[in-house]
Amino acid sequence: MRISGATNDKPTPAVAGGSLILAVKGMDNSIYYKMMDLVSGAWTGWIQIPGAISSAPTLEPVTSPSSYVNLVVRGTDNGIYYNRYTSSWTGWVPLGGATIDRPDLYAYIPAGTLFLFVRGTGNGVYYKTMGLSTYTWTTSWTQIPGAISSGPTMDAGVVVVRGMDNGIYLWSD
Repeated sequence: MRISGATNDKPTPAVAGGSLILAVKGMDNSIYYKMMDLVSGAWTGWIQIPGAISSAPTLEPVTSPSSYVNLVVRGTDNGIYYNRYTSSWTGWVPLGGATIDRPDLYAYIPAGTLFLFVRGTGNGVYYKTMGLSTYTWTTSWTQIPGAISSGPTMDAGVVVVRGMDNGIYLWSD
């Protein structure tokens, strides 16, 4: 099934609150999303979120304690920005720091924590966290030892990276 629209980067889906949300970097570097009702299969049209990005957006749904979707992007200034969708977008929050790749998110529900991992401008791996019920971010970034040659990926509590030697490395706390 072809969906209307176009992107020059990876489309990003997430499921929350009975809807499939699809976010993309548009051909004009704007951020667009559309939603599909999972019961009826009906799609909304594309809706632009204010701002411009340098790489694909990242979505991470949370279903507990309430249902919402987290969005993090790398801006055209390489800054890292956060937004949250409940019934509408809450607005952009600059998180400080800079990245040269697509950021990655992981919601660890048992701990009530959202993890954000990025590749810093010096190729280091950095993360910060947000409380899933308070929506409060830690103020500083924590660096994981080592250097990487592409953005980190996290799932199931494990961070996977490509090292400077092209080797595959795992990190878990």
